[in-house]
Amino acid sequence: MATLQIDQQSISNILIAVTVARLEQKLRLEIDDQSRAGLVRIGRLQDDPSIKKINVLVHPGGEEWPDVINTNNTPGHGMFAPTFEFGGMNGFRAITWRRRLKIQIQFFYPNESSLSNTLSKTNVVISRIMNALFTQDFKDFDSDSFGEYAYDVAPIKSHIIQGGGQPDYNWRGEIVIEYMTTHEPKEL
Repeated sequence: MATLQIDQQSISNILIAVTVARLEQKLRLEIDDQSRAGLVRIGRLQDDPSIKKINVLVHPGGEEWPDVINTNNTPGHGMFAPTFEFGGMNGFRAITWRRRLKIQIQFFYPNESSLSNTLSKTNVVISRIMNALFTQDFKDFDSDSFGEYAYDVAPIKSHIIQGGGQPDYNWRGEIVIEYMTTHEPKEL
């Protein structure tokens, strides 16, 4: 019986891997203070979340935020992208996707006496996430095995919620982003 061997790459897998690598670099490796992330990874947290203090988890958008093809009735979210087009310019077809990811953030501040100090640290980490995502160079992104590549990213939604109380403040949040992807135009 032959073993399944997948040697092709999907744009969805590339986007998740690049996002995690970028956040790992900007939130863990380049930071040496109390707002350094303890964990940046793909998927759900399996361990005690309070051990690492600041956890950043990247997931596909799921049912709430599925990938969608950019059509005339797709909400713009402030981004311009070509719409799905049959027989466009010179017999080419352009297809633009909105590939969505959730970035789940968990902050645990045991024995922290100041609510404002924990909120300040939390907001610094969120600003670092936004900066890391929106300053990336799309030349670093590979095309997938099918020619699809990313060319822009934008936030859709973000929020943080306070939990706990003195002396164990914690915060939880989520940032939903969408990468704009397309294929090189192909002749029909």
